[in-house]
Amino acid sequence: MNSDAELLAACRVERVTSSGPGGQHASRNATAIRLTHKETLVQAVCQDSRSQDQNRSGALKRLRLALVLELRGQSDPAWLVGRVRNKRLQLSRKAKDYHAVIAVLLDALAHHEGKLREAADSVGLSVNQLAKALCSDKQVRQTANRLRADWGCGAIKEP
Repeated sequence: MNSDAELLAACRVERVTSSGPGGQHASRNATAIRLTHKETLVQAVCQDSRSQDQNRSGALKRLRLALVLELRGQSDPAWLVGRVRNKRLQLSRKAKDYHAVIAVLLDALAHHEGKLREAADSVGLSVNQLAKALCSDKQVRQTANRLRADWGCGAIKEP
């Protein structure tokens, strides 16, 4: 996993003006941040705050997840250490390493040709826990279902 500084160095950083509703609360300064990963051209934007630093942090988090959804085979199963107990996954969407854990789960699913049971066994989870983690976020669920469709498997049913 790259540090924030390393990931920022691999990106084009643009400061843009926020768009959308907000009226007097919308910032007229260029506080929104758009990051474009130079190698993959994957983008992430954050305009949640009036603070450029907070938006940069939010854009980095979104970029990490976007890269995980785009790239396969980049994860390390060691990223699950301390997260799996009794075939249950201990993970919040707000966790700093959420993207890393999702990367491991998606790579396992891809490696096992979309088969949930085999992927779950390979990472030490129950099928239900794997399905729950892969359905925890709309974009993650769409990516998992796209992987499964590539192998002729049906969509994951939300647990």
